[in-house]
Amino acid sequence: MNKEELEKLNKELIVGFNKDMGMVVTKYDKKGECEIEIELRDIHKNPMQTVHGGVIFSLADTVGGFAIFALRDAPCTTVMSAIDYINPTVGAKKLIGRAKVVKYGKRMSTVEVTIFTEKKVEVAKVITTYYNLTKEYKAV
Repeated sequence: MNKEELEKLNKELIVGFNKDMGMVVTKYDKKGECEIEIELRDIHKNPMQTVHGGVIFSLADTVGGFAIFALRDAPCTTVMSAIDYINPTVGAKKLIGRAKVVKYGKRMSTVEVTIFTEKKVEVAKVITTYYNLTKEYKAV
């Protein structure tokens, strides 16, 4: 995607919680790959001044869902996630989440996500399973 397409995508899809967290899509590939970044602020930190685990998990869940959406242009919902926190985020200024769909099924899909800092320090590895919803799906 070019810069203008990414700007439009961010305006349309990064809303609510994701927008408040500061998420920005930087790569969106119809092959089922996506990258989202967060410029870290004080609101992302825990009392130890590292990034709260919930922020890391939220980034992983969001980038994984966007990778599915990129592949099929329809929503999905998280069924199961397993996260391994690998390294602390001391001094990090940015988190990057990189997702790749590794199994696309009729009803379920699996995504691998890596979260790392701007210095390429791996922070977490995540495997998530999503249920593929229909394009017509609307929450009530």
